[in-house]
Amino acid sequence: MAVLVMAVTAQAALRFGLGDAVAKRSADLMNSAGTMDHSSGSFLDESLASCPAGAVYDTLPTDLSTIAAIDPLGHVQPSGHTFPSDHIYFYASTTTVVTHAAYAPGKVHVTDIASTEYLNASPVFTDYAIYFYGCKELITYYSHIRTLSPSLQNQLAHYPQNCTVYSTGGSSFRRCDANTDITVQDGDLIGYAATSAAFDFGSYDFRYTPSPFAAPARHTNSQQYYTVCPIDYFTPGPKSAMEAMLGRFDGGHARTMAPLCGQYNQDVPDTARGFWYFPGAPNVPEDPHLALIFNNDYAPWETISVGTSLPNHTPAFFTFIPTHSGLVDREFSDITADGHVYCYDTFYDPVGQLGAYAGTIVILQMTDSTTLRIETQSAADCSAGSWAFTSNAVSFDR
Repeated sequence: MAVLVMAVTAQAALRFGLGDAVAKRSADLMNSAGTMDHSSGSFLDESLASCPAGAVYDTLPTDLSTIAAIDPLGHVQPSGHTFPSDHIYFYASTTTVVTHAAYAPGKVHVTDIASTEYLNASPVFTDYAIYFYGCKELITYYSHIRTLSPSLQNQLAHYPQNCTVYSTGGSSFRRCDANTDITVQDGDLIGYAATSAAFDFGSYDFRYTPSPFAAPARHTNSQQYYTVCPIDYFTPGPKSAMEAMLGRFDGGHARTMAPLCGQYNQDVPDTARGFWYFPGAPNVPEDPHLALIFNNDYAPWETISVGTSLPNHTPAFFTFIPTHSGLVDREFSDITADGHVYCYDTFYDPVGQLGAYAGTIVILQMTDSTTLRIETQSAADCSAGSWAFTSNAVSFDR
């Protein structure tokens, strides 16, 4: 895998992509939750051929010369995106100003176009998600497309829309879905992302046998059970070209751990790894919840993704290098309801620099196989050797 060595500061990281991402991650939630459940079939399903065993797509989604990197599955940005993402991101070049296009990766049937209006933005703006089938069992989508192609925009005007207002991450949005029946030819323009911004690319394969969630009743978006890496559905040339760009948003670090495209569901039952839910809160929105997962760029490094439920800390993600023994910085899948309290104290920023959240430790404990208690505390490190929870501790369940 090619690696572009790039020295950037944490502040630059935010400017290059993560800052823009914070403003739009909360809309991703609606792009998943608000769409009709395509797994139950749409009026187009039976007219499409079943998916082949091999590739479905043969055209790159965008001009890769305008892209700095492709961020793998599993990205987090609390609180709107506390859980790992079920899609990958095409991040714009960090060295030039670009407005990159999204193209149909094959001949596809567009079944849903959703607009999201950012009601708290100044000025208010709208972007789009476009859902399409490449074959009967595979749905793929783009989101955060700022401008639709003239053809799609004109055809969209002929379909009624169903709209709802939604809030997450401290902002409000109006989402409107139009169920459509539009054929787009291989390589045709879908639309354009915002200038020097990112857009999302995801797929669900309903032939896929998913790994079970630790708490399937808590995970209510049935489409996400079938999350797959969209890159895997391309012919060898485009697939290899995109795999070579998987990693940190600016191209400065390539992901090396398999699967290269990252992971969505990381639950390991009876251990700390995976999705954790604030008691009584629905799965969506993600804001109050917790995820203990692999970092999608630096794996096998791990990340504590904390939403809004800790009383003494704002939403944040803490990334660290896991150990495989002892009680400090222990890998999540090693932690069970063993009576121990575990402590985390050595954190890295989004560009892999040591020193994030200096003066803060995180302690956690599985009190039983489906309950985990967690708290942030002010301390230089975990050298005390034993740690006690206070009234700021919060329990999550599965």
